[in-house]
Amino acid sequence: EIIMRATTTTLILLLAAGLLQPLAAQSTQDPSRFSFTADTQVFIDGTSSLHDWTCDVEKTTGSFIATLPAGGSALSVESGEVVINVDDIECGKGTMNKKLKEALTINDATTISYALESATTSAKADGAFEMTLNGNLTIAGSTKPITMVATGTQADGQIRFEGSTSLLQTDFGVDPPTALLGRLKTGDEVTIRFVAIAK
Repeated sequence: EIIMRATTTTLILLLAAGLLQPLAAQSTQDPSRFSFTADTQVFIDGTSSLHDWTCDVEKTTGSFIATLPAGGSALSVESGEVVINVDDIECGKGTMNKKLKEALTINDATTISYALESATTSAKADGAFEMTLNGNLTIAGSTKPITMVATGTQADGQIRFEGSTSLLQTDFGVDPPTALLGRLKTGDEVTIRFVAIAK
C-alpha cells in the first residue's frame, strides 16, 4: 500500500510537471517583426530669423524586432531601422521645401535613416512602457550616435510610442538653409518629433 501511494504521488508530480512545462514555455512570446503603419507621424521643428517652422514627413518606412511582454515583464526590442526619403518632407512652402532638400541631399544623400542598436524598456501600468533608444542617425551621408527616450503602449499586437530628440544640423555637415537673400536664416538646432505606430 505504501509503495502504491508513493508510485501514485510520483505519477501525479510527473504529470503536473509535464502540464506546467508547456505553460512556462508559453509565458513569453517569440520575437516578431513589427512594421510601421501609414499612421506613423514624424515632424521636424526649427526656428528662423523670421518665424518658427515645422515640416511634416509624409511617409516613414521601417520595422523592428520585438517581443511583446508577458506576465508583467517589459517590452523587449532587439533591433530596427527607420528610413525617410528627403523628397517626402513637406514644409508647406515651396522655397522652404527647396532649401531644406538642397541642404539635406549634399553628398548625394537621398534619405535620412536611424538604425537602432539597443533599447532598454521599463514596464508601467496598463501595458504602458518607457523606452531608451540607442542608435545611429544618418543625415546627408554623415552618421552620429543618437539616444532618444520614448513612452508608449502596447495592446492587441500593436505598439505605439512617441518621443523627440534635438540635434544640430552642423553636426551632420548640413548648413542651415537661408532664403530671401539671406534675410531668412534658419537656426542650427532642430527637433525631430515622432508618433510611431507599428503592427
